[in-house]
Amino acid sequence: MIHNALIIKIEEEDIVTIKVDEIELTCFSSLGTDNILVNRKYPIELSFFFIEDEDIIPLDFGVKEVTRIDGYFKYELKGKLTTDGVFDFGILIEDDTLASYPYLFGTYIKMNVDRIDIAFL
Repeated sequence: MIHNALIIKIEEEDIVTIKVDEIELTCFSSLGTDNILVNRKYPIELSFFFIEDEDIIPLDFGVKEVTRIDGYFKYELKGKLTTDGVFDFGILIEDDTLASYPYLFGTYIKMNVDRIDIAFL
């Protein structure tokens, strides 16, 4: 899914902090940030990166939350996995990983991601 992101901060060449719909995230850009400027908006796509197995569990209640776990990339995300397999934690992300969990479609889940990757379009 394509979003317009405000660039808050760029660290080194591949670490970028963005704001989308009032949610601030620090992401990894594998293609770097050449020609990307702070305080400007850019069309982007976000995806999840897991070092090992996905850590996805169902929740008994409806909540949308973003919690940073470590100093950089790790996040605990809570939100709804729609019937189309799109994760809505305040930002909509369609990720191939979620297709493996059709039994959770339409429910609220908690997911720990090792990194959120960003692609500038």
